[in-house]
Amino acid sequence: GFHKGVDVVSGDKNIYAAGDGVVTGRYTEKLGGNVIEITHTASDGTKYISTYGHLSKFLIEKGAEVKAGDIIAIMGDTGEVSGVHLHFQMWNVDTKETYNPANLFNTN
Repeated sequence: GFHKGVDVVSGDKNIYAAGDGVVTGRYTEKLGGNVIEITHTASDGTKYISTYGHLSKFLIEKGAEVKAGDIIAIMGDTGEVSGVHLHFQMWNVDTKETYNPANLFNTN
């Protein structure tokens, strides 16, 4: 199927929360391996979920409040992968619209 997100490879294996929010999912699945989901609420009340997949180690519990930049996990190769990386994606909770998270990164 369609790959709705970005795969990130970095020398820094720490995974950081994309924004303030609450950990609403922490689980293991076949495709994504070890996964964390964080629900974020924008200033206008819109809710978004950021998802972090293929993690080697969880560093946060479900229900925990996080701030942008908090370390939540360690990058890994769990699930269906060909190497160590982070699969990162975001979507709107109400509309289910998926966003291209590459727009969040400064590529300069």
